[in-house]
This record gives sequence, structure tokens and C-alpha cells, in this order.
Amino acid sequence: MNPSESEPIGKVKAFLFPLPPLDHSTLAEYTEDPDALRRFERKFAVPSLFGLLLFLAPFIYLIIYKKPLSLIGLCIAGFLTLIGTIYVMFRSTPISPATGRPMEKYWNTSSSARGDEVLYVCHDSKTYFRRTFAKQARSS
Repeated sequence: MNPSESEPIGKVKAFLFPLPPLDHSTLAEYTEDPDALRRFERKFAVPSLFGLLLFLAPFIYLIIYKKPLSLIGLCIAGFLTLIGTIYVMFRSTPISPATGRPMEKYWNTSSSARGDEVLYVCHDSKTYFRRTFAKQARSS
């Protein structure tokens, strides 16, 4: 079977983010590890909050003081910080809490989530977790 026929991953996404596809149903004997997901997301909480604060600071200033202030640079810096955090989060390889070894990343080809879901799998401990990165808009 040709990989392009079995997986719904677009050509641009496959070029920019080359991950092998994996069907979630093949992980039947594996257990989902929510603790590993929390540990992975915790590392990126501070940069995310910093970017959000930079992005929202000019709007908060405008609401409180009711004076227009040209802080568009802060908005742009906050937005770029958030995009950079998401990019680094996607590119990073988490360490399995059970074995201490790097986990392998796969595109989830049978995702029920709206968006691009990545599976992080530790074959040694037979654990995995999922992370949805880009949520797609609902089609009416």
C-alpha cells in the first residue's frame, strides 16, 4: 500500500513536518499515559504565558487607561513568542517518564480530534500520549 493513499496527511505538512504515520488502533496493547502529557506540556507553560501576556498587554493598557498607545510591537512580539513556543513544542522530543528514553513521534491517521494529532510512543514501556497541535475550523 502506498503511504500517500493510507494517510490523510497533506503534502505540505508532510514536507514541513516529516513524521511517519501511525494508526491509533495499532496501539491496542499500549496504555495512554496522561502524566507524560502533563510533564511535556509543563515545560512550555512559562513561555506560553509570557507570550500571552506580551500579546494582551496593550489591550489591557487600553482598557484600563482608555488612552491609545502604540504598543503594536508588544503584540507582535507576543504573537511571535506564542508561534515559536508551539513550533519548539512540536519539534521537541519528550522523554518517557517510565524508561528515561526519548519517545518516538507519529502522525495519528485515525484521529477523531479536529486537527493534527501527534502520537508520542515509548515502545519499551508500551505507553503513549497524544497532543493536538493545529485545530481545524469547523466546516458548516
